Amino acid sequence: MYTLVDAKARDNELEGKFNTPTWQEIKDLSVGEWVKLIFETDDERFEAERMWVKVTNIGFVFEGILDNEPAILTHMKPGDPITFTGKHIIDIHKGLTQ
Repeated sequence: MYTLVDAKARDNELEGKFNTPTWQEIKDLSVGEWVKLIFETDDERFEAERMWVKVTNIGFVFEGILDNEPAILTHMKPGDPITFTGKHIIDIHKGLTQ
């Protein structure tokens, strides 16, 4: 299992190491763009895994599909549905949407 990390809080703890997106950048997200989330694991050997999620729906909460091949969270696979909020977003890929 995993828990999504509050990226804003973690960034504050680490004094801006992640340079998380602003709330305006999160608000401007479009379906088809990618966001990076931190998936914290309960596996004692690993703390967390950062992976890209393709946004499929925007509302009170975001919905997306995993767009990475997990290295640590091997019970997950590309295409798995992921539900998250703006506070979980550590990075945004503003490339071409698909």
